[in-house]
Amino acid sequence: MAKNLKDREQIKKNIGFDLERELVEQSDKDWKVGGIGEVTSGLGDPVKGVVTAGYAWPNPVNGIYQKVSYSINHAFNLIRKLFWEYLPLGQVQRGKEDWMNCATNAPLNEDEKHHNYIYRNSLFPEITVKFLKEKGYINPETDKIELSNAFNSIRSGTTESGNSLKSPLESIRNDGVIPLSMLSDDQSMTWEQYHNPKRITQEMIDLGQEYKKYIQFNYSQISKSDFGKYLDFKWNDFDSYVDPVDGDYVKQLAPDYNFLSYGYLIFINNLKKNEEGENMIIEVEVKKQKNTPNYLLRDKKDPSIWHRIGDENTYNAIAGEFPPNIEETEIAQENISSPVYLISSFWKVLALALGDFLTKLKGRK
Repeated sequence: MAKNLKDREQIKKNIGFDLERELVEQSDKDWKVGGIGEVTSGLGDPVKGVVTAGYAWPNPVNGIYQKVSYSINHAFNLIRKLFWEYLPLGQVQRGKEDWMNCATNAPLNEDEKHHNYIYRNSLFPEITVKFLKEKGYINPETDKIELSNAFNSIRSGTTESGNSLKSPLESIRNDGVIPLSMLSDDQSMTWEQYHNPKRITQEMIDLGQEYKKYIQFNYSQISKSDFGKYLDFKWNDFDSYVDPVDGDYVKQLAPDYNFLSYGYLIFINNLKKNEEGENMIIEVEVKKQKNTPNYLLRDKKDPSIWHRIGDENTYNAIAGEFPPNIEETEIAQENISSPVYLISSFWKVLALALGDFLTKLKGRK
């Protein structure tokens, strides 16, 4: 709780995004789009937007929110109008008091959009769809995935000053997500009531972990200069406050609106189940080239192409545990492309001319 008048005045300037905490939590190990080793491909990529933060909110002019020089204090996700049909219904971030959880709502709104696209386009396997329906993730009335904001808001340590963007993203990755019906927003609640850790039950924690056996969540940083690659000419954001202009959760922002200097992209992928029902993060096919010491990984986009890996340590760095028995096979030299090498003891790998191939092999751990 805020302990003095100065603290409370600072909180009033904030609408849920804690910029200082965000900066403190940054690391040179964070994955960035264009870097090495990150997952940068997901099943929901066609609808992806950018999770970022800006100032909330100047008065709109002709329905458009103009650039202001005030501090960045609120998180939201920037979206393309073409994919509004996959957006969640929207949830306001306040009850009796502001819950200051926009930094959690924003990535979850983006997450729900990806889930809805993947589900509607039958990209989830039947076993995953069955899980999502049986556990209540899919609202039968709307036929959309609905996730609990409160669960990850609490698990990520939201304070009265809000939260970073990174902590909720890490919570989604580590804690998983649970259905909205299991822990919904209650508009009668104060900040303290909403964020009470006792609201989180062991059943919720267990379900979040079970969800992670079916669906993989990753994220990467993206520079503000690249936002335009994923957005329309007219920039719109999906927010956790209702727009007084149109009465919905979408706001149109001026092209020069003042954002954080970076944002986050998220990536949702299926997880494979092996015969024992154990979790496998990636699908990797490896063979030993006959009459050579070479181990080869099959390319994900072109199954006729194979990539040589340097040794067992390199394979471990990319794909996990080395299989005990690897089939030897004759593979024509012309079908063997760029090799993969281990370049450090911290599982970073250099992939030469692999493009999206490597990013599909390594899950964030």
